[in-house]
Amino acid sequence: EDPGRLDAAIEKLRAADDKSRLACVLNLAAGIQFEQNNFEVAAAIATDALAMAESIGEVNESVVAQATLAQVAGALGDSERALTELEKLRPVLEVPDSFSAKAVRAAKAALVGTAPVRAAVSRRAE
Repeated sequence: EDPGRLDAAIEKLRAADDKSRLACVLNLAAGIQFEQNNFEVAAAIATDALAMAESIGEVNESVVAQATLAQVAGALGDSERALTELEKLRPVLEVPDSFSAKAVRAAKAALVGTAPVRAAVSRRAE
């Protein structure tokens, strides 16, 4: 994955004002950054993807961005933020047939990825 090519694609989509594809590509970039443990960069990109997706009512890409933000928060130990983002994903987990397979996979990955944070919060509550 050539980061320069991805950056160029993002800029072309911005120039074309193709918010739907831009949200999708930004989510892809955020996922790559997350996998490379570049959590702050992943959060910034996912936040941008979320804004793009929400501006055009693209629910599924919004879910993917929120899932990334939940995972980033969990990875950074920000349990409050992780739980807040997970709460936004509740409808996806409760009624998965209303969302794309991609969105459901992202929500489930966030749930799994934040399990240590959720467990720690649960232990503190006891």
